[in-house]
Amino acid sequence: QKFFHRHNANSSLRHKLTIEVIHEDDEDDENADKEKNCNNDQKKKKENILIRCLLSTSMLLVNGELGAWVLRSAWSNSQGEWISLIISSDNDENNDENTSHTSMSIAAELASAAAGVEQARSWIVSCTSGSDDTIWKRLLSCDDQDVRSGAASAMAKLGLADKAISSDEGELFSLLEIAGGLIAGDENDSTINLPNKSNSLTQLERGVELVSYLSSKTIIKDEIAHGFSIKTPSKVKGASSSSSREKSLLENLIDLAAADDNTPDGKVISSSVCYALSTIFSSLAVSIETLRKEAFADKEITAEQYDQLQSMGKTDEEKELENSKTNDDDPEAVQSRIRKMAENGVCRALVNLLRKSTTEATKEQVVICMMRFATEPSVRGKMIQAGCLSECIQTSKVNKQNGSLSDKEQRTIRHAQHAIGKMLVTTNPVLLTASQRMGSVKPLIQLVKDNEATDLQTFESLLSLTNLAGYDDETKQRIVSEKGISVLGYAMFSDHEMVRRAATEAMSNLVPHPDMIEYLRKPEKLKVWVAFASDFDENYECARAALGCLAMVTGDAVITQELCKLSNTKAMVESVLSSGKLELMHRILVTALNIAEYESEWITTSGTLAFCEAYIFTYHDGKESDKLQFSASDNQLMAVTVDIAKELVKACSNR
Repeated sequence: QKFFHRHNANSSLRHKLTIEVIHEDDEDDENADKEKNCNNDQKKKKENILIRCLLSTSMLLVNGELGAWVLRSAWSNSQGEWISLIISSDNDENNDENTSHTSMSIAAELASAAAGVEQARSWIVSCTSGSDDTIWKRLLSCDDQDVRSGAASAMAKLGLADKAISSDEGELFSLLEIAGGLIAGDENDSTINLPNKSNSLTQLERGVELVSYLSSKTIIKDEIAHGFSIKTPSKVKGASSSSSREKSLLENLIDLAAADDNTPDGKVISSSVCYALSTIFSSLAVSIETLRKEAFADKEITAEQYDQLQSMGKTDEEKELENSKTNDDDPEAVQSRIRKMAENGVCRALVNLLRKSTTEATKEQVVICMMRFATEPSVRGKMIQAGCLSECIQTSKVNKQNGSLSDKEQRTIRHAQHAIGKMLVTTNPVLLTASQRMGSVKPLIQLVKDNEATDLQTFESLLSLTNLAGYDDETKQRIVSEKGISVLGYAMFSDHEMVRRAATEAMSNLVPHPDMIEYLRKPEKLKVWVAFASDFDENYECARAALGCLAMVTGDAVITQELCKLSNTKAMVESVLSSGKLELMHRILVTALNIAEYESEWITTSGTLAFCEAYIFTYHDGKESDKLQFSASDNQLMAVTVDIAKELVKACSNR
């Protein structure tokens, strides 16, 4: 302590003793308080920035346009504060490791969300354009996986949004490697084994999200389907540093989709990951041209007309480039990808995705993928074995407990029904279980009578019903019990000739079910079949199916009598016999032979008997048929028709 005394001899007033005490400890305390208050202010400021970042990220994810407006207008100094989170996290010595990683993770999350919204991309680009990639380097070199994955996701989205980068194969493969690395993970990462550290579920989400973006590119589709892989160093105890584990990206995606609801560390896989996986598999199983046709399905203009309009403003070089891109993704390439994916177990993964789907969007994508897989006949058996058919049957069951179905739910059901139709077109019903055969009938019938269904969906459903109806009487009964006769009969009047043909074939395969026989005993119904049989010049397959049905049902006396009474039957028989089409002649001769058992006089009056006699006289020894230069199969069929004609003449002569 120091004492200062001051006296004024000339003054009448005596100054009081002034003592000034200075403590060095007090000075230190005062500085500490100031520093503490400053740190608190900085901490509070940083917390506010983090809150603004989280709110902006949420806005971008929920409503991209609104989130972009928040970044550009509502949040003042948004760029500077976002950058400060990254810079201060590295420079601030007071921050512990967890706090720094949290701040950078939130910043990376905002960058990824902004890069995914078109209106906000310019904001994130301007944040990093003047930093010589320092911002990206800080994020990508961070020890925390979530930070690195968020930054990689943002960079990949920005790259895909850039037309120059998205058309550059080298850049696309770089982005694919980033995505593959995020999904495969890094066993050398020190954060994996730390307590309270996720096994980078966010990293998985980022990786799957990136692959879903990239899977729209043809070259990426082929690479993924045919085994693109990332070599990830794996240092384990006792193993050399050069050892590595290699697993293809497709296998990693399949493992993720085929797993239960949890990742290996128990974290629940989000619905967004399930949706992204379904879109990836669906994209790999379709061509660019098919997607274009689907996009124009409900439009007033076709894809071809749109291309013609667009080509008016393009040079020849640009047209050639567009054509080359389309040609690279041809149907053969798509079928090859589907076969490869089926071999690797994607079918089973799709079944698991459909079972654990919590959103209608994911269900729709999964059944679309199954429908696209079923376009390749060689994988239909694998699909059925994996459970795709059973899951589609379950999905197609209409549930209106909560009121009417939404448009998305209706589309999902329709796609599931179509997938059933595609799978069963060529599948032998013997290989199906009874529950699969019986369970498939109702959704197929529903799709046939669905007014919103396309002609292709109706056609393939009818083909599957034809296949099932020809198996056994039990399946025929199930089709009839689902009002199949009336539904199929209505489909016979479709504007599309292939739909008419398929419906006619399906109806024919219901013979000899009693209800089908009763249906054809009605003159007005039978007359339609005679008309269809006459129309062989316009729709040969449909006429062949109708004649086949008449050949089978004319064993019934009532149908035969009604057939002979119809005014158009005689003309139909004459035209078919004189057509020279052996398949049709075979069927009409069998029909005539059946008629002869009940109405032999009609065979004579209709001129059928005279034709058969002349036919036998001309071709009985085979010499005249050799001049026609028929194939071996046609010669055999012609011999059969001659034999039937002989039987018919003999039957009429005995009566």
